[in-house]
Amino acid sequence: TFIVTSMRFIEEGVVEPTPGGSDAVAWGKNQGADLKSWTVGDATAVYEDDGSCTLSVTGFDTQIWNKDLNFDASEYQSMLLTYENHTSCTIGEAIFIRKELVQNGFQGNCTVQFELKPGANTVQIPFSSHANWKGLIGALRVDPVKDLKSGTFKIISMEMLKEAAPE
Repeated sequence: TFIVTSMRFIEEGVVEPTPGGSDAVAWGKNQGADLKSWTVGDATAVYEDDGSCTLSVTGFDTQIWNKDLNFDASEYQSMLLTYENHTSCTIGEAIFIRKELVQNGFQGNCTVQFELKPGANTVQIPFSSHANWKGLIGALRVDPVKDLKSGTFKIISMEMLKEAAPE
């Protein structure tokens, strides 16, 4: 099982949605929208009243994604992922698609790997260090559990940050 409790984009001042994509900039617990607009794979989802989402891992490629986003990569440099890992998984992946390529699906050449530790942790995923992180971003996918068919992974929050990840 893994539980998604929030995803939100951090933005200073008033957020003006970009036409042609999702106008939601916050998802999950105590956020402006819940995670029902996100799709899950290799997991069974139960959406909680507080906006969170509980996923029971059912396959080797557990993932959550949204292909209806529309934001400028130059505005957001990294993602802050806060989680509780109760699996043996030590590496996660975050994958993005530029808006003009959404129809092609998620591709390996737009993947950023990140380290997972057991228990409660926070990791900053450095999207801006990837050569293809540019233009309008149309989709994001997070694969917090790879090559496992069971276990618990709780996503407490995912926040797009304007700051680049420290080196």
